[in-house]
Order: sequence, then C-alpha cells, then structure tokens
Amino acid sequence: MSDTPDYVAIKSYLNEALLFATTGDLRKKAYSRLNNIKFNDLMYKAGVSESRGAISDLDEAMRYLNKASLLKVGAGKSDVVKQKIESIKEQKAEMIEAQVAEEATVSASVKPDVVEQKIESTKEQSAEIKTPMIEGSTDSVSAEPDVVKQKIVSAEEQSAEMLEAQVPEEATVSAPAE
Repeated sequence: MSDTPDYVAIKSYLNEALLFATTGDLRKKAYSRLNNIKFNDLMYKAGVSESRGAISDLDEAMRYLNKASLLKVGAGKSDVVKQKIESIKEQKAEMIEAQVAEEATVSASVKPDVVEQKIESTKEQSAEIKTPMIEGSTDSVSAEPDVVKQKIVSAEEQSAEMLEAQVPEEATVSAPAE
C-alpha cells in the first residue's frame, strides 16, 4: 500500500456524497474538498511542467495555474497561486532575454564571408524560381531582374493608359445649371 491518497476513490465518494447530501452545508463541504483535490492536482502538474525548464513548459504551467486560480479555495492557496504565476512570468522573461542575447551573440560572430556566400546562394536560387506573370495567368517567366523590370514597366504603362481613358469620361460630366 502506498502513502499517497487514492484521489480517484476519494472523488468518487465525494460525488456520491453530493447525491445524498441533505443540507447545503454538507454539499458545500463536499464541493470544497473536491476543489481542494483539483487544486492540488493542478499545482502538482504546474510544478512538474515548470521543472522541465523550457518556455513551452512554462506556458503549460501557467495554464494549470490559471485553472487553479479559478477554483474556490482558501485565501492562502489563492495567494500561493498568484506568487507562483509571478515567479513563472519572471522565469519566462529571463529565458526569453537569454535566448535573444544568445541569438544576438551568434549573429554577431558570423563572419562576413559566410554572409556573402549565403547572399550569393540566395540570389542564385531566386533566379531559378518561376513566377506567374499576371495574376490568373498560367504563363511563367524566369525571375531574371531585366525581365521582371520590363513586365513591371509594361503593367505600369497599361495602368496609366487605363487611367487616361477614364479621365475624359469624368470630364464630360456637366456643370450644375445656375
């Protein structure tokens, strides 16, 4: 036999007690005990999640603590939850700061030659990409800069022609009679 309580059996007995409770006081006590069991379970899960140490685990711990904060428990237990939430927020902020600092250190230590190689590699890959010329068109062109510029200029010219064609229509609107 273990030293830990059998919470499944206890919850079962408390739920059964709720069915047979003849007074509001008895129901209140049964609900209070159920809430305390749920509270202890959520606090345990939050502690386990927090001990794993990853940011996602801290988020999981926060979810458990938020659920625990919604339960009707004593003021002392509510204070413990609030303190734990603040503690986890601070841990998460420190972890994020450390992660940002590490990324900044890594990016600062990258050699310019490596950066140039990556840029050249990206340019070569982008030249091989095929993109649609006009939305809805199935025609494709290579992403050569000269070809792309020509298509942009052509589209701009077509837009300008369409706008010029609309101006005479607006000019034919008669002025109001006096």
